[in-house]
Amino acid sequence: MESGKFQLQVSPDEILSKFLRQYRLASQSLRYAHAAIRLTPLTELPMLEVDGLAFNVEDPSMDPTPSRQVQETDDWLLRSGYIDLISGLNESLLEGCRIIRLFRVATSSKEQPISTIELAEALMDKIDVELMRKNIPELLDELQREVGKRLPLLEAVTSINKVRNCLVHRNGIVDRRDVNIREEQVLRLNIMQHQIYVRADGVDQRLTRALKSQSPVISALKTENWEIHIDYPIGSPIILTTDIYNDSFYTCYAFLSNLRLQIYNAMNVVPTQAIQRIVLTGSTTSQNEKA
Repeated sequence: MESGKFQLQVSPDEILSKFLRQYRLASQSLRYAHAAIRLTPLTELPMLEVDGLAFNVEDPSMDPTPSRQVQETDDWLLRSGYIDLISGLNESLLEGCRIIRLFRVATSSKEQPISTIELAEALMDKIDVELMRKNIPELLDELQREVGKRLPLLEAVTSINKVRNCLVHRNGIVDRRDVNIREEQVLRLNIMQHQIYVRADGVDQRLTRALKSQSPVISALKTENWEIHIDYPIGSPIILTTDIYNDSFYTCYAFLSNLRLQIYNAMNVVPTQAIQRIVLTGSTTSQNEKA
């Protein structure tokens, strides 16, 4: 470590990386579980510890048909994956706020040097603790304030988080606390739909799993994005589909990609693959060494 300086290695690229790691884990788990429940007959499922819980539920709907059990499992998997997706978004927003705060501290430390390593570590711990207490809307407010401009897709990401909150806190049944369109009394999910079109064997068509499985000869490719709205009235359940899951991912990804660039701009740094260093100026003498 250079004398008189504390060096922290940070990179705004982590804003995207944290989200993508969580997305990969959630999507991989969804894919494996989706395949498993179709390949394994319900009568051959292995026993789990929870199968031995000592209580009985007197509810006919708790003993569904095999096809309904598969559908209910699919629904549960999508909900769990969606919630995990927003956990990744939260991690990325925390990282963005952390980087900006550390950058501000580093700038001010040039005029008011930090006297010891312990004080520098305590300062970093304080930043982490304060940020962990914030929810996603508060993190978004701080990021927008720090970059000094309106963040594209902010309303869409906020609506995605409101859907997550309804799933977690109200079992997916919309009530007045979830409403974001007061005039219509609905929870409106705003997401960007991302479609890929190809010219395969001389014909323009949407790229789907079925088309990819045919291994067509592709001579041209284009993408299209447009915003879609899905309304959930008060009292209605939130129904998720793989399209909603994928479009919510794409919306968060596009938002975080732009946020990454905005934070680079706030730091007056050109985006590169290299790790950026934040330098806190001060003495490297520890309290123990002083004693």
